Amino acid sequence: MIISSLIFGLLIYLGFRDNLIINKLIHGMIIKDYCLSASLPNWFVYSLPDALWMFALILLIVTIWDFDFTKSCIAWIIISFLTGVLFEILQKLKMINGTFDYIDLIFMIIASILPILLTFKVRGLEK
Repeated sequence: MIISSLIFGLLIYLGFRDNLIINKLIHGMIIKDYCLSASLPNWFVYSLPDALWMFALILLIVTIWDFDFTKSCIAWIIISFLTGVLFEILQKLKMINGTFDYIDLIFMIIASILPILLTFKVRGLEK
């Protein structure tokens, strides 16, 4: 799930975002032109990749700690979540490049909670 979330987020980013330097390099590719012509909702193109990456990061942290929510595990989850939120806040304050979006924050919250909920679901099935 971790790798697939990272790859899917990257594919969305590379396929549907036109303002990136790397996208300008691959703009002539047929698949890139097809992706850019597709009409997808803004949340899919702009918010979902970050949420998928946050999901992968939190799931990786939980996996490293063997699905045991120790103080260290919780600290890393909080640091990761706050870093993502901080980037959005810094965009809002125009301190870093980017566009602040409340949907990004909502997706980030959901993406941070899902791995934790999945952990409890898996633990429940193991009993």
